[in-house]
Amino acid sequence: MIYLFGDSFVENEPAESLGVEEHERWYQMLSSNLNEEHKNYGKCGEGPSASLKKFHRLYEDHKFKENDKFVFVLSSPYRIPVSYTHLRANETPEQLLCRVMREKKK
Repeated sequence: MIYLFGDSFVENEPAESLGVEEHERWYQMLSSNLNEEHKNYGKCGEGPSASLKKFHRLYEDHKFKENDKFVFVLSSPYRIPVSYTHLRANETPEQLLCRVMREKKK
């Protein structure tokens, strides 16, 4: 079993609300590649401290098995908003190709 903990990068928010088409999530790909199920304890906006407290409570209650795996995706409390222009200026060639292909579909 793969256990996921974190905030906005872990919670399964509907793709339509993000303005994109539905797609396979990174944790679904991870489960598929490792041929293991996953359990998502992520909650958008929860923050690193609450995520770690949740993990600690489950750990203390002996909810995990010896071979279980864990993924923590914790955002920084010092997040700095950046502009769309900044993101585009720093995108990789792969990201550029994906963006152009998405824009052509519209």
